[in-house]
Amino acid sequence: MFKKTYKNIPILDLCGHTADSLKKIRRIKNVAVLIIPKERSAEWTAAYTDIGTENVARIIELDKGQKYRIINGIAILTDKETNDGEIFIVNGSCILETRKNVPELYVNGMLIKRKSARCKLISLNGQPIEIADDAVLKTYPVEAVIDRDTIKNLPEKTALIAGVEIKLKSDITETELLAKKIKFYAGVSIECPKGIYGYVNANSQVGVDIQVSDE
Repeated sequence: MFKKTYKNIPILDLCGHTADSLKKIRRIKNVAVLIIPKERSAEWTAAYTDIGTENVARIIELDKGQKYRIINGIAILTDKETNDGEIFIVNGSCILETRKNVPELYVNGMLIKRKSARCKLISLNGQPIEIADDAVLKTYPVEAVIDRDTIKNLPEKTALIAGVEIKLKSDITETELLAKKIKFYAGVSIECPKGIYGYVNANSQVGVDIQVSDE
């Protein structure tokens, strides 16, 4: 009997498979997320165990009827976007603003959580960040280039978030940043002039580093 090989794919969901269909799978290789049912018959388990697996980064067991979503980039999760117990697999930056619902989170990147936000954090491969409930969020999916005019027009207590990088221009002064109480969060790096490096270094979190620009 010909058997399939699943390889080099981001996600493989086996929940819809029967024991007979599992017997047609020879190997699972290079899979980022493998999803299997939490409730399994002995026959299903035996067929699954016979499958050769290699380089499977994560296995998630799903309750019957439980839903999941995969988000790449910036995910902003509120009660409107989530259901209680729903699974979210986020590759990038996860901004959590839930008040009532308790989603289950698998985050590969930054988790930015309001102080009172609720979740069940299953896995975090990255840095956790807690922000005040009254902070104002300003998000950029990839890169944010910020100058003095932008800072002047931001509300106080703005949390400025970029999926990859924040670049701060040389016309920004430390006095303006102090007055607005701006905080910076970047998935990879922040670039800023030397004159505001001290403020930025004390009021930011980054995935890799903070660099002084040549401006």
